[in-house]
This record gives sequence, structure tokens and C-alpha cells, in this order.
Amino acid sequence: MIITVKWDVPEQLLRDLLVTAVEGGSDYWAEYRRVMRDAELNILSVHVREQEASDQGGRHQHADITPASMALGLERLAQASFPAALTHLANALKEEGDAETADVVLQMAMFGKLIYG
Repeated sequence: MIITVKWDVPEQLLRDLLVTAVEGGSDYWAEYRRVMRDAELNILSVHVREQEASDQGGRHQHADITPASMALGLERLAQASFPAALTHLANALKEEGDAETADVVLQMAMFGKLIYG
């Protein structure tokens, strides 16, 4: 059985997740370039590149990530099957997510799955 639930996610929550991922949650695997911020220091866009290649072809994956990308990460997290997926999703939606939760959401946004950690 599949159950679909719609959730109104505030834009600021997505911005906060992205800032948290960039400022410490994902720096163990990611490099950041071209960070674009607004006057409140929210990240509007950032180019994320893996420090080491995770794919079997030896390519470093990279992507431009925005708050909208983080929304996609939350959607993917809602469908993920790894053990802590629902805990991270609940923490993010309750605005109780930490650096680990932000990292997981960024990985889901960028890779569509959890690769690191």
C-alpha cells in the first residue's frame, strides 16, 4: 500500500537545511563553489562537488543545489528505505534537524540516495 501525504514546507526550512549542510554537515565529502547568498546569508545557490569520486567510473559528481533541490531531497527521503530515513525526515519537517539530517537531505537531493555515512 502506498500512502501519499502532502506537507507544506516553509522556504526558510529549506534554506536552513542547505546552510547547515554547507556550513558543516557535508564538508567531509563535499566541496563548495560559487556560493550565492542573500542579505540574510541564506544560500540561494551553491555548486557542490564530491571530494572523492563515489561512482565506479571515477568521476566526481557535482550539481548546483538550491533550496528547491533540498525540497526534492526531502521528497526522496520520504521514499527512501534505509533505517534512519524516516527519523531524518521527521526531524527536518519538525525543524529539529541537525547537521547529520541536513547532510542526508543534501545527499538525497544530489545523488538520489545515501552514499556517505
